[in-house]
Amino acid sequence: MKHPLQPLETDSQGDIRFVGNAIVDLLLSTSKLDLYDLHRMVARDNYSVEDYAQLMMLLGYSLGGFLELSCSDVCADEVETARHEFKGQLIAQLVSK
Repeated sequence: MKHPLQPLETDSQGDIRFVGNAIVDLLLSTSKLDLYDLHRMVARDNYSVEDYAQLMMLLGYSLGGFLELSCSDVCADEVETARHEFKGQLIAQLVSK
């Protein structure tokens, strides 16, 4: 994948998700666009799958939700590796307490 993976975090419900980007979130929340519009624009205007996958990460998608998107195919192995490493870090933090 041409973009780096976003860092991971756990949310208040314990789900692992990508750390969202506040600027991207603000742009989407103050725009008339929603996720459906973004998906249609990507399909219509031939944006790269890598760019779309990176945008979904920047929006703070959960890993489960992200891996269900067709764009995740470009980085599924990297995401699974990151998930495994992140879970290992969480376990190490719990054990060290």
